Amino acid sequence: MPAVIVVRHGSTAWNKGGSDTGDGERIRSHADLALDHRGRAETARLAEDLKDEPIDSVVASDLKPAAMTARRIADTHHATVKTTPGLRTWNLGELQGKVATKDVTDKIANFVRHPDDVPAGGESFQTFAKRFLATFSRTLDEAKQTTLVVAHGRNIQMIPLWLESGQDRMAMYRAHSKELAADPGTVAHGGYIRLEKTNGAWRVTDTHLPQHKVPVS
Repeated sequence: MPAVIVVRHGSTAWNKGGSDTGDGERIRSHADLALDHRGRAETARLAEDLKDEPIDSVVASDLKPAAMTARRIADTHHATVKTTPGLRTWNLGELQGKVATKDVTDKIANFVRHPDDVPAGGESFQTFAKRFLATFSRTLDEAKQTTLVVAHGRNIQMIPLWLESGQDRMAMYRAHSKELAADPGTVAHGGYIRLEKTNGAWRVTDTHLPQHKVPVS
């Protein structure tokens, strides 16, 4: 039975509690930030948790935090890492690097509620969802044993909603626009969900996201 484990990368200096943020956080978007000391510890713990999984393929966003997380886990399994920009998070353009005040996060949520609007210098929510889900769908189609995918919080937030909507992007948006507009920061760094294909359909069968509740089917 093929399985896919989807991991959120470890923490960076722009995440809450990081060296550049204190108690706050900055909008990461496509910032190519290395893991900080917390991220390296989270990734080491994750590699230990997954050491007995029969991982035969590793795919990651090409942004540094995801690629670094993927390589640390892949080393345990003597696997190579394929990186792709298709698994990047949402490009929020000029909002990248801004402190995540309520005003800024409200602007981001509004771009989700108006999914064809484009943040200055970035991409619309629909463009992001289409790009990511097309890449992730191909990854599911190619899964043979156990594939590890390393991506970002907003990507992981979207996956269960997409599966619940029959892998139909527009149906997902119609049914779950409120959830899609929510802060993805509740998806823990170093957390993951496990998908398995049974009776021809992919389902979330296990979740290790201590700050986030994902329905298990």
